This record gives sequence, structure tokens and C-alpha cells, in this order.
Amino acid sequence: MRPPKILVATDLSASSALALGEASARAGEDGHLLVCHVVASWRRVNELFPQFNEPTPEADEALAQRARQAVAAFAGRATGRAGEAYEVAIEEGDAAAGIVRRAEAWGADLVVIGSHGSTSLPRIRLGGVAIDVVRHAHCPVLVVRPAADGGGGIVAGTDFSDSAMPALHAAVDEVRRTGGRAVLVHAVEWPIVVDAQFAGWAEIDAEAMQEVERAAKERLEQALASSGVAGECRVVRGEAGRALVREAEAAHADLIVVGTHGRTALSRMVLGSVAEFVVRTAHCSVLVVRLHRK
Repeated sequence: MRPPKILVATDLSASSALALGEASARAGEDGHLLVCHVVASWRRVNELFPQFNEPTPEADEALAQRARQAVAAFAGRATGRAGEAYEVAIEEGDAAAGIVRRAEAWGADLVVIGSHGSTSLPRIRLGGVAIDVVRHAHCPVLVVRPAADGGGGIVAGTDFSDSAMPALHAAVDEVRRTGGRAVLVHAVEWPIVVDAQFAGWAEIDAEAMQEVERAAKERLEQALASSGVAGECRVVRGEAGRALVREAEAAHADLIVVGTHGRTALSRMVLGSVAEFVVRTAHCSVLVVRLHRK
């Protein structure tokens, strides 16, 4: 397996310092680490003296070099790495677009970004840059939040579809990497309503619901057994996103792994409702894995 290529976004904030530390740990000694910073624009607009608005290549390069130096110094403090242990990339324009563009051009295997949650509403107001990167990136995105009282749990949800398997595989990889414990979750919405042909709509009764839950538990246990990692399986009732967040809190999890179904540049613009809810409201870090349909 080739060393991972990890792009970490930074805006020189405390949140991005956490992301830098996490990205550095994941890259290890062999991985490739690219630190990306996006500036809004090199140009200053002078309406009174418009003749001074014309940029020069020399001025642009000087500003870019100053930005690289500042980012390199910040990254060195956050990661404890020497400057030659990582690359620095400076993009210009919209922050999310610059991060996504550089990640795709560089062929990143993972993008790491801070959550930028507000202090008053940290689990509701996720930074717009972070959510836009999650929506558009071609590869998995790790949204880093400060570690709380996590117990090493890695929570992953599944609906048992083939397209959900990459998220389960990613969760198993995280358990192996960290030595943590897997918590596999399947959410069953209650009540379940089925379309009885020629008989209108019919609600599944409690006994049938229990049978559905037993069958789901068996499938989760089979998936866990085949993975070869330690953990537990939980079948819960309720909407999937809320269930994942709730179970992660109950398990004092360090990470939630969730999938989203984008397949092309256009479909990547729409983040699945479950994934977006989890990314916005989870108490811990969230790894978003892009799922692919056959």
C-alpha cells in the first residue's frame, strides 16, 4: 500500500491547528502532507487612485512568499514537524473552492479540516468552508473537533446496501489504526409503513418490527465478525442521522464515520441529509466517506 496523501486546510486559527495535528499523526513518517491555505485575493482595490490597482508579477510573488512563510511557521508549531516534512500550497479565491481544487489536482486521499464551531452554538453552526469542502471534495473528508472524554469508540452507520460498504470499511480501518472499538449502528424508522398491493397502506405491527430488528442485529453481528475487530452492534429506532449522533454520545465516541452518495462533480454538490446532519451536530470528529453506486 502506498503512503497516504493527506491535504490539511488551515486558516491559521486554533481550529485548524487541531486539524494540522490530526493530519500529521495520520500521515506518520511515510505519508505525504500538504498544508493548504487560501487567500481571498492579492489585489487591493483603490477607488480613488485606480491606477494603483494594476497588479505586478513581482508584487504577487512577494505576497505569496510571505503567505507561504507564515503558513509554514504555523504548521511547524502545530505539528512539531520540520519544514521539509510537509509541503505548503497557497491558493487564491474562495476558500472551499481552493481547497477542493488543490485536493483534486494533487490527488489527495484524504482532506482534513477544522470544524470552526462557534463557542455559543458549537454543534449547530459549522463553518461554511468546512461544510462546503465536505459537499464538493472528491475524496473522504475528516472534520476535526476537539477531543472531549472519548473512550476510543468509532461509530459507523449502515443501511446494509452495497454502496454503504466503503463507510464500514473505513470505520474498520480507523479501529485498526487507533486500537479503538467499533460500534456498528443500524437505524430502523418506526413505524414502518408498507404498500400492500390493492389494499392501501398498512403499518407493520410491533411483533413484525421486533423481527426486523432481530434480523438487522444478526446482519450487523455478521459484518462485525467478518471485520475481525472488537466492537458491538446496536439496532435503534429513529431517523438515521439523529440515531448516529445519539449513539456516538452514548458510546463517548471519538469519531463517527458516515457516507454520502455523490458520484460525479455535479452530484457532489448535494450532501446526503444523514451525512450533513451528523457533520453539523456531532460532538466529536466526523469522517465523511463518499459512497459509490454500481
